[in-house]
Amino acid sequence: MKSLLKYIFSVLTVKGCGLYLAISFATGLHGQNLETYQIKETHKIDSVVSAFNSKDKLKALSLLPSVSYNFQTGVSVGFSLNNFIQFTQTKKRNKIEAMKLKVTLEEKLKEDIEKAELEKETIELLKDEIVLNIQVLKNRYELYKIAFIKHNNNEITFSDFTTKKINYLEKYNTVFSKISKLDISLLKYKQKYNVVLFDSNDLITNIKMYEIAN
Repeated sequence: MKSLLKYIFSVLTVKGCGLYLAISFATGLHGQNLETYQIKETHKIDSVVSAFNSKDKLKALSLLPSVSYNFQTGVSVGFSLNNFIQFTQTKKRNKIEAMKLKVTLEEKLKEDIEKAELEKETIELLKDEIVLNIQVLKNRYELYKIAFIKHNNNEITFSDFTTKKINYLEKYNTVFSKISKLDISLLKYKQKYNVVLFDSNDLITNIKMYEIAN
């Protein structure tokens, strides 16, 4: 797909290249990376594991000595070896479980990041395709204007002009639909990863330049 887009782009005019670069710069060609998302999710994992480990602090209360008072012997302090052994064993088990939990969450995060990168690439390829489509649409728009002038000068029939107009509107609506699809993909990406790749408003602005009445 990328190689095809690069080939098409290579045959465009210098103006087309300028349009592509201008839109890409305005919308953010490479978008925002996922570093911030990954860092935040890593912090969440650390917090979950930390909360899991913090249970040991509560179990440490079982090691507190028992204090009793007797009129004959006075105050006595006692320790339970059984409680200490149980606490030590539980602490080891919790440490192992915490390590397993961290590994599981980190593997899941790694999979999410890889999936996010693939989704990002798909979205950016669609944006690149739309930019090229708009450049082609610009040329079709110029041809439509010529047909419009010829029709006004009675150089072509109404039927021929209507056919050209319908063909143009179909091409226009196809590109516009792709932008709508891109907007939906960007919104879903934002909701899923809390990452804004780029703004598609400039694409809308550019295609509106070639809008004609139905």
